[in-house]
Amino acid sequence: MKNDFFHDLYMTIRDVRVRDCSAMSLSHLLHGYLSVYALVRVSPVLEWEYGTLQEIHGRLREIAKELSKTMKDTSIELDERIGYVADLMDAYQTYSDMDLLNEALDMAYRILTVDEKGESVIPGRTPNVCRLLCNWYYFTGEEWCWEMAEGITIIWNKNKCGSGCGRRDALKICQKIRCFWRDGIKKRRRF
Repeated sequence: MKNDFFHDLYMTIRDVRVRDCSAMSLSHLLHGYLSVYALVRVSPVLEWEYGTLQEIHGRLREIAKELSKTMKDTSIELDERIGYVADLMDAYQTYSDMDLLNEALDMAYRILTVDEKGESVIPGRTPNVCRLLCNWYYFTGEEWCWEMAEGITIIWNKNKCGSGCGRRDALKICQKIRCFWRDGIKKRRRF
C-alpha cells in the first residue's frame, strides 16, 4: 500500500514550520494530516511509517491552533475564512479540543447572522457556506442549518448547467457533504 510520492511528500512536510505557512497552506496541511490520521487509524501497521495517532494529533493541534488565528483576519476573503472555520470543525472530530471547537462555533455564529426579523442570514451560497451549515447542524442539531444547506444544494441542482462557473463541482461537493453528514446524523441518533 506504500505510495512513494505520498510518502516522500509526507516526510517533507513533517518538518514544515506551521507559523511560516499561509492560511491556505495551513488548510491544506490540516486536510493532509486528517487523511494521514484516517490511514493510520484504519491500518495501525502504518504507524511505523507515519507516526502514532498521538503524534499525528499533536501535529493536527499545532496546525489547527495556527489556523484558528486566520479566521479572525478580515483581510482574508469571507468565504475563505468560512472554509477555515469549517476546517476547524472537521479537525475537532478527530481530537477533542473544546476551546478550538467553541472558538469555531463562536465565529460561525458571527458569520451566520440574524436579521431584524429574527431570520438567519447566510453570506452566499458557496460550498464553504454549505460545509459550515452542515458542521453547525452536526454540532448543534439546529434543523434550520440542515434546511439551509439542503436549500443551497437544491439551488445548485437547478442551476447546474452553468458553464465555467464551477457550479457542477460545487454541487458535487455539497451533495457529498449532505450525504456524509446525513448518514452521520442518522447513525448518531441511533445510539
